[in-house]
Amino acid sequence: MQKEKVLDGLRKAKQEHINWMHLIKLMVYGFGIKREDAPLNPIESGFGKWFYGDAQKLKALPNTKLECMSHVESSHLKTHDIYFKIHAICFKNQSHRFVSNLLNRKVTEQERDLVQEYYKELSEASKELMSNTLRFEKRILAISSEEIERIW
Repeated sequence: MQKEKVLDGLRKAKQEHINWMHLIKLMVYGFGIKREDAPLNPIESGFGKWFYGDAQKLKALPNTKLECMSHVESSHLKTHDIYFKIHAICFKNQSHRFVSNLLNRKVTEQERDLVQEYYKELSEASKELMSNTLRFEKRILAISSEEIERIW
């Protein structure tokens, strides 16, 4: 059934976002991670691949308000905007593929504090994204399976 596949894709995308957040948290608290494990580009993230891929088909459904998708997109982009600030500090002067350990790298206390502040902002933006995604999921649940079958 296509509706279940759509919902499964959305739930996997949400899990991808949670995993992405976990990797950023590890980075912020001093663990080295590979750059490619926490994509900077919103389109390359697991959530972004779903949103800018399969989710776009849902715009054709009458019950899918574009406003709902717009809120999901803006909150997703907001998380990446904030992550960009974290990324810039963590990868400062780094040419290799691992993020340096912030606890061992010679960073100022101000940089460490700034990264942690950005992470707090990122956490709030992530909660907003999850809330908007939940509203989107409820809209999908309200759509009949037949309507989804028609566009897929």
